[in-house]
Amino acid sequence: MSSWSQDNFAAFCKMRIMSKHPESKLAEYLKFVGLKFHPFDQLEASADSRLISYDIGHEVGERAWKSKDSLLAGKSGSGRTAIAERLLYDCRVGKNSSSIFPICLREGELASDSMQDQVVRAAAAETLLELAYRPWKFEDLEFENKANLVAAIESAAAGIFDQFLPQILKAGSHLPIAEFVDPPARALPRPSNSRIVKEMARQMQKLNQADNLASKSFPSILDIIPGILGLEEVKLIADFSKSPDPKQLGELDRLRDRLSRKIEVSKVILAPVGSGLKGQEAELISWYPDQLIDVLRSRMRVASGGEFDSFNAICDPGISEIEDKIIDETASRGHHTPRAVVSLAKTLLELQAQSGDQLVSRETFARAVKREFD
Repeated sequence: MSSWSQDNFAAFCKMRIMSKHPESKLAEYLKFVGLKFHPFDQLEASADSRLISYDIGHEVGERAWKSKDSLLAGKSGSGRTAIAERLLYDCRVGKNSSSIFPICLREGELASDSMQDQVVRAAAAETLLELAYRPWKFEDLEFENKANLVAAIESAAAGIFDQFLPQILKAGSHLPIAEFVDPPARALPRPSNSRIVKEMARQMQKLNQADNLASKSFPSILDIIPGILGLEEVKLIADFSKSPDPKQLGELDRLRDRLSRKIEVSKVILAPVGSGLKGQEAELISWYPDQLIDVLRSRMRVASGGEFDSFNAICDPGISEIEDKIIDETASRGHHTPRAVVSLAKTLLELQAQSGDQLVSRETFARAVKREFD
């Protein structure tokens, strides 16, 4: 990126003086250096709607996509949830022309409920997302199957239609339910025909309100989605933030066995290092320095709209290869994970915005390291 003109920098400094809040200074700084948003503002993968745009994969995740069963282990910040999000995205977009339906279980969201209740609810929400994303699947169903599917979804997640159908009808897209199911699902391409989406929402509303259907007994969502949606596989993705106990794993296996009577099922368990899952061999999620550099650069590339992909574009010439320095500082303190390097980059960018300097300096970098680790 070319250096700023003196006029631009003077204007930047004037606006900075007028700003009272750190957030305003940061926004001004990002704008002046050519960043459309803060590339490091989200440290939690499940909350980052831009996660898929960064397109950072991992060989462990690729093997989990291809395998029938996988156990992936990593320490906090190693990318367990990011890998889960990549798997979900690949299922939703039909990677390699596949038709795989994902059911994601995130431990702790509804800890008081049984795992079966959580999986059933997740399946219902995912089904509504699938239909809003590919509304022609609903349009092609016979009336009875439409009624069965609507009743099964409502039974599995009471109130889901009242909450989301008006929003889907207004938006004419999958985005309202995508945001609820999983923020990174907002990054899905937009193939949906708005007219078909709205018509689907109207039909669902009528079926959900029909008195003659309300009194009937319908099968569970887990029993009907394979056949009705024309799936070839279900992928159960369990993302545990704490070590799963044997009871949880047993219940998950029973659910898998139930589904496997109707369709092929693959299972991916993501768990902390040292979970001690007996009888199961775990693949360790570890990162090479080059991969971590990609984590930083991809975020800069997306945030700048492709104008640049390195911190060096906004650094003093005396501090070259800054991504290497970020990774070296985190690794020297025993943190060799995507979250650790993104966190230091976040601190560096925010301190730079407060410094009043045009370019990132050695002094700002030293302050960021001190604040992050001391």
